[in-house]
Amino acid sequence: MIHDGNYISDNPVINGAAHHTIHHLYFNYNYGQFTTLFDRMFNSHRRPTQEIYNATIRKSKTEILKQVKDIDAIESVIDAKKSQ
Repeated sequence: MIHDGNYISDNPVINGAAHHTIHHLYFNYNYGQFTTLFDRMFNSHRRPTQEIYNATIRKSKTEILKQVKDIDAIESVIDAKKSQ
């Protein structure tokens, strides 16, 4: 877990801890330091899902395996682009 505490802010404009977790999990989203403005402008914003805000779900094996699968899919796209 990048941030394993309770996320208390679910604000779509403020780049909170949940947004930062998405940045570390999927590495090509949510670059903004304080707000999501530029991520929204440049299509790099990914809103945290409700699973991120629920610590029990976020820490579950099912959710972690889902995140690994998502990351593997992103890596496959990157690898395919590198080999072109």
